[in-house]
Amino acid sequence: MTIRPSIVICTYDRYDILPLCLAALHDDAAAHGDVEVLVVDNTPPSKRKDIDLPDGFSLHLADRPGLSNARNIGVSETAGDVIVFLDDDATVHPGYVAALKTGFDRAPQAMVMGGRTDPAFPDAAEPHWFSEKLLGYLSCIDLGPELRPLEQGEFVVGANIAFRRQVFDQHGLFDTALGRTGSKNLLSNEEIELLHKVGLEAVFYNPHQIVDHHIPAGRLTPQWFRKRVYWQAVSDLVGDLTWISTRDALKEIGSIQMRLPPEKRGLGFLHAAPASPEEMQMQMRMIYLTALLAAEGHPAPDAL
Repeated sequence: MTIRPSIVICTYDRYDILPLCLAALHDDAAAHGDVEVLVVDNTPPSKRKDIDLPDGFSLHLADRPGLSNARNIGVSETAGDVIVFLDDDATVHPGYVAALKTGFDRAPQAMVMGGRTDPAFPDAAEPHWFSEKLLGYLSCIDLGPELRPLEQGEFVVGANIAFRRQVFDQHGLFDTALGRTGSKNLLSNEEIELLHKVGLEAVFYNPHQIVDHHIPAGRLTPQWFRKRVYWQAVSDLVGDLTWISTRDALKEIGSIQMRLPPEKRGLGFLHAAPASPEEMQMQMRMIYLTALLAAEGHPAPDAL
């Protein structure tokens, strides 16, 4: 049976780029008579602006801050049997809604379906330290050409993800202790917690459910990625989703340091300018592991 999608766009002070998201979605959804679109504006009232909504779209003003709270409003204020969450800086490709429906029709066992999310970079050249391994931190993924369930270690991104309503009926809403709150932090993992409850076998990747995720120039800096990986560690700790022991984390830090030149083996490496993509990857990993150790404590000497 063909699904009836409700598409929810949670926005926070993105009045410059939100119209691109809405225009692309309106053009695609207009061909379908059963698509509901809700914009949840989570911008504080003091900064809030009017939004010019396309015909048929609706708006909910959410004063309580937090992405998880805004998403939960989207669940409660919509009626579709599948709820799609799009970032306000994402633009759908033509045929998005049709691909979404086809994906769920072809995979009736899918409870969650994430789509291909391509980066839309600014015109400036990519930094010399940047590599495709960093795309996941920008909420961009491409897992190949097949509609399929995820494999161990794979993930889909919250910028382009759809849930059957029964997921929320069975497992509850997004945890408001997780997810971003305005621009104060980069706390995340609110959807990952739900995915663990659903089970990997019911989480699918749809290569035809495509969006472009616009990347502002301000994110293409080492400082932004350092902050992003630090908050990923915090998110994993809050959600109890860490996959490495403190003993193994300390050992891995030592292994990374031994691969570095002697002059870069101190704590200064955590904020040093990366000379290459490889150094950037090592720096990101060290920041993540150091954040875990700082929060959970170093292992006892006899545990090493």
